[in-house]
Amino acid sequence: MTKYINDLVTELKDLKKGIGTNAALWARMPVTEAQLETAIDALEAQETAIDSAAVALQQQRTLGRNITEQYKPLAAQTENLASGIHATNTEKLLDYGIKLRKDASTIPVPAKAVIASILDDYDGEGFIVTYQQLEHADSFEVEKGMAPTPDVMVLQPPYSHYKTTKKLTFTDDDVKRGQRYFYRVRGFNRNGYGEWSEPVSRVQ
Repeated sequence: MTKYINDLVTELKDLKKGIGTNAALWARMPVTEAQLETAIDALEAQETAIDSAAVALQQQRTLGRNITEQYKPLAAQTENLASGIHATNTEKLLDYGIKLRKDASTIPVPAKAVIASILDDYDGEGFIVTYQQLEHADSFEVEKGMAPTPDVMVLQPPYSHYKTTKKLTFTDDDVKRGQRYFYRVRGFNRNGYGEWSEPVSRVQ
C-alpha cells in the first residue's frame, strides 16, 4: 500500500512543480498548486498513520508471543495431570480437549503437495505463494529457483532451499523485476518427506 502512496505523492509533486514553473499558463485552470499540495499532505499523513500502525501491530505480535510462551507451561502441566488422572478413560480425556496421540510410527509420510496459487504481492513487489493443506504434514519445505531468462517455462532441479514453515502461504519479497522465479513445496513429518509439488513460476 505505501508503495502506491509513494508513487502517487511523487507524481503529484512533479505535477505541482510543473504548475509552479509554468504558473502564468495555469492561472485560469481548474487545478491549482494548492489543491495538489492538499492532496500531497493528505497522502503523506496517511502514510505516516500506516507506518505507525505497522509498528504498533508488530509490538502487539511480540506481546502476544511473550504471553503465549508464559502460559504454555501451565497448559502442558494441566494436560499432563489430566492425562494421569484419566489415563485409561479416553472419553474423559475428550472433556479436556485431549486426544490420544497416534503412534508416530504408524503415521504415513504426506502425499504429493499442491501449490494452489502464485500471485503478485499487494504492494506490487514480490510474490504470495499459497499451497493446499496436506494430511499428515507437520511442516513444509519450500525451494526456489531462478530462470536464466524470463521466457524459460521449465526449470530443471536442483532448486535452492528457501524456507521451512508450518504455514500454508508465504511472501517472497527477494525478487527482481523482469526475472522469472520458480517455487516448489513438499510436506514432511517425523517419518519422512512427501513428494515435491509441480513447480509454479511467475515474472515480477
